Amino acid sequence: VCLSIFECPEHILLLSLRIYPEQLHTVDENGNLPLHLATANVSIRCRSVTRYEIISCDGKDWDEAVVSTNEKYEEENLLEKVLVLHPTAACLANKYSEVPLMLALRSGMTWDSGVDKILFAADNAALHRCGGLYPFMQAAIGDHACITTVYKLFRYYPELTRYT
Repeated sequence: VCLSIFECPEHILLLSLRIYPEQLHTVDENGNLPLHLATANVSIRCRSVTRYEIISCDGKDWDEAVVSTNEKYEEENLLEKVLVLHPTAACLANKYSEVPLMLALRSGMTWDSGVDKILFAADNAALHRCGGLYPFMQAAIGDHACITTVYKLFRYYPELTRYT
């Protein structure tokens, strides 16, 4: 549910993924998995969350503790997190025969902003047609056309050149 909400706070998204990981396998009324929603929702898929790790509480009660973080943190990309927790979702189409790769390209995702990660999770997604278009065609049309993404899709799947 959080993934379908525009600009849902990052910490709420990560918390819901940790508490309810089974939700990653639940489809909505359109057959969309959370990965479909994450790739189509521009406000979510490009965000990273900084997570601070607590090193110690000096053996004291949390109310009195001097918590040491040592500024240790890591960036978590929400799209990557969803892909790690449910990688096979990248291969699955919704009831409109749309795979997450096509939704991502249609909403303007480029190779460097996540298309590569989706393909590495489901390499056959580059061969999936939706609305008569292959992913390289979708990457080349509309307001979000990206020649680098088209080129890298061809490099990843050279046999697609026969469809040009």
